[in-house]
Amino acid sequence: MKYLKLIILLFLSGQLFAQEKSAGKDPSPDFYITEEGERVFMYGSISMSAQYVQYENEKGKSKQFAQKKIKSMVAKGRLFVNLPISGMMDRLHEIVAFSEKYILSYYLGETCYYIFDRENKMIESRLTFASKKAEKNIEKYNEKIAPYFSGCKELTDHLKKNLSENKPLSDEVTYYQCGKKDYFDK
Repeated sequence: MKYLKLIILLFLSGQLFAQEKSAGKDPSPDFYITEEGERVFMYGSISMSAQYVQYENEKGKSKQFAQKKIKSMVAKGRLFVNLPISGMMDRLHEIVAFSEKYILSYYLGETCYYIFDRENKMIESRLTFASKKAEKNIEKYNEKIAPYFSGCKELTDHLKKNLSENKPLSDEVTYYQCGKKDYFDK
């Protein structure tokens, strides 16, 4: 099922590229969707600060757009969604993994992880794994993240392996689907 969804996603991306090509623009796999539903394609180098996404438009002109005004973004094969970082502020989070009930996200602005329920209610916030001792990081992972993804052994094994090797928790993990429900299925 995961492969079928990947094939469908690639097909739809191809359709978007064809639409852009027919409009006389070089296609870009990178884009964001504004709160108003407008799709904006990004080219060249893409970076994010704590408040903005910086990129080039199709003419090579540098642009920036406020994160808080972006609903979702696909950049370099990774999905970012606007989620809370506090009770009053939303920012783009990379979707690391998700299950039927929970979402594990990474917020680059604070280099930390969050757990949300599927209604985007924050459950765990600002989780960091910065100890030089892998055992401490694994202990924290087992306490704060593992219970929410206990039914997803392949994911939990990979995340623990990353920590045991002193790698970032989500190294080589992005948009990992645990279960049958896709991220966009509500």
